Amino acid sequence: MRTATPQPGGFLLQFIHFSGRSANLRDMDQTLELANFRGNDEPCLVEAALACRACLSSDVEWSLLVDDFEGQVECRCRSCDYRRMVSLTSEQTLRLSLQPA
Repeated sequence: MRTATPQPGGFLLQFIHFSGRSANLRDMDQTLELANFRGNDEPCLVEAALACRACLSSDVEWSLLVDDFEGQVECRCRSCDYRRMVSLTSEQTLRLSLQPA
């Protein structure tokens, strides 16, 4: 006998395990974040890529740190004060160096 996947009607809550642990921002700091925009993207897409991943606000202050070939951008959310470092490719570093913060 074959059953359909996914099960029609969804899952019963009694079979879903909920962890007692809630999400917190400190756990987010342990991951390496890579920027996800191209050098020729519109400014609104660059702004969206640097938006706060904690509260999703686009009101982010950033400062560029340039290495020999690549860079990082330090982002601070003005809404919730969440801070993070984002790794950049050389193309992204050049783009942000030409764009006012």
